[in-house]
Amino acid sequence: MQKILTISEVAERLGMHPVSVYRLVKEARLPVFRIGRMLRFDADELEKWMLNAKLPRRRKRRTRPVQSTSNGTRHSRKRSV
Repeated sequence: MQKILTISEVAERLGMHPVSVYRLVKEARLPVFRIGRMLRFDADELEKWMLNAKLPRRRKRRTRPVQSTSNGTRHSRKRSV
């Protein structure tokens, strides 16, 4: 019998946020079908896709350098008084 997955189940399997799954569907990079208005995924097709597909890279967040203040505390940015 065919195993059918929801968006949240796919997101959990791929280790990403459900919004990222929607983005992959919108870009037609993920095998999906509809039941009415609901998006569904075939577990076997998803497994095949996972073996062959390149997942999008996560962008690294820019971090601000930590600055020491005159009283010895550390802040990520200077605060105005």
